[in-house]
Amino acid sequence: MKIQQRAEKVLAQGSTGTNSKRPSQYVEGVYPTHLKKADGCYVWDVDGNKYIDFVGGLGTQSLGYNHPKVNEAVAKQIAKGINTSSLPDEIEVECAEVVCETFNVDKIRFLKTGNEATAGAIRIARSYNGKKYVISEGYHGHHEMFTSLTPPALGIKDQFLVTSDFTPGPDVACYITEGLYLDASKKFRDEITQKFDANRSNGGINIIDEIVTGTRVPDFCVNSWWNLDADIICLGKGIANGFPLSVIGGKKDVMDCGEYFISSTFSGESISLAACIATIKQLKENNMQELFDQANEFVRVFNEIANPIGTTLEGYGTRAMLNTVHKNTGLLMQECVKKGIILGKAFFYNFSHLEQRIDQQVLQVVEEAVRAIQAGKVHLEGSIPQETFKR
Repeated sequence: MKIQQRAEKVLAQGSTGTNSKRPSQYVEGVYPTHLKKADGCYVWDVDGNKYIDFVGGLGTQSLGYNHPKVNEAVAKQIAKGINTSSLPDEIEVECAEVVCETFNVDKIRFLKTGNEATAGAIRIARSYNGKKYVISEGYHGHHEMFTSLTPPALGIKDQFLVTSDFTPGPDVACYITEGLYLDASKKFRDEITQKFDANRSNGGINIIDEIVTGTRVPDFCVNSWWNLDADIICLGKGIANGFPLSVIGGKKDVMDCGEYFISSTFSGESISLAACIATIKQLKENNMQELFDQANEFVRVFNEIANPIGTTLEGYGTRAMLNTVHKNTGLLMQECVKKGIILGKAFFYNFSHLEQRIDQQVLQVVEEAVRAIQAGKVHLEGSIPQETFKR
């Protein structure tokens, strides 16, 4: 029995719990459904086929899979005999010091998922100012408050004081936004600054969801890079290079505003904290600006090649989105995966791509596929990728 058939027998909704990894998110019937090995920017499926991966664990890989320095730090921590202990492990303090210094925040709380971090950030904001309403822009996880904004919001019966319309006022507890979704322009930066100023003037807390952008832009986060002076930032995904960890970080007066209740057994799990320290150390030894510039150039050339068939990567080099529901994009994905390149809706270019110097190889495959599509030499052999949720 094939692995996907086995999955359908035992997993709810017939697939993995991460919507963006489901077969329907790719060219179903052509793409592999499961992987068994990964290293650098390469992954191997259960049949042993090797691919260059541009999905990057949905952004969890900032350095690349199986990084030796991260593995070494994790192995040393495992050898100490505890990963979740009865009292806090000293590494929790050590990691917090590294994160505070790197991301320019006063104090932090560790959690495990981006969903927990954004939900916790809102609770802290409400504790700080005692206000009710939340303004939310962008995607912030499957927390019920945010899911209520996404029709049909199945299973959500409660009413939440949350809106996606930016209208600051005296009852607004906080404004939460993705600091940099797809637009890295000065205009977008100015718009966020203006919204922050308007919200702050009414006593509201400003929160930047940097679950994706943390470790992906110069100065490590948008808040520092653009000098946005957010009250709270949320980090996750790439900060521990694939190990489960998220962070709520912010200004001292906000983070210490009272005895709000945010508590999780695994928040101080030491293996992920060791991975985080090692990841940040390695990122600092690398050249983030070089990565950012090279990734932007890759996206520019990719779009120059693919735009004539209606396919585009929208965003910036280290994080972009592919318009997968376009028929020709499905065709391009299909022809690329046949040549050993995995493209998905989420696109992440990380240090392992830079180190392997695979740009020319990949872009040549893209160019050949585009020519074949334009000449009508290929047809879709599977299903066009489907949307699972709206942002």
